[in-house]
Amino acid sequence: MREKRKAYLTEIFGSKCTVCDKVGIMIIHRKDGQKHKVFGVMNMTEIKKEVENHREEYVRVCGICHAGIHWAMEYLGLTWNDIISGLKIADL
Repeated sequence: MREKRKAYLTEIFGSKCTVCDKVGIMIIHRKDGQKHKVFGVMNMTEIKKEVENHREEYVRVCGICHAGIHWAMEYLGLTWNDIISGLKIADL
């Protein structure tokens, strides 16, 4: 089940962190930072339904970026778009 779930999520969200391009253990993060049921404990039917109905609300990130995103949202009041816009400026 775990491998099937991992393969499906990789197919949908890719294998790299949306923020830093790292490959490895990834977390599916809701862009608005709101709590959601963890994909790792959902069955395939639940995952497919959530992805089909809300695909654009999620991104795949590594553990380090996930913690940083939540910190920036909670303590700095940033939104997902603020964070991504800041990263694009940093790349210039």
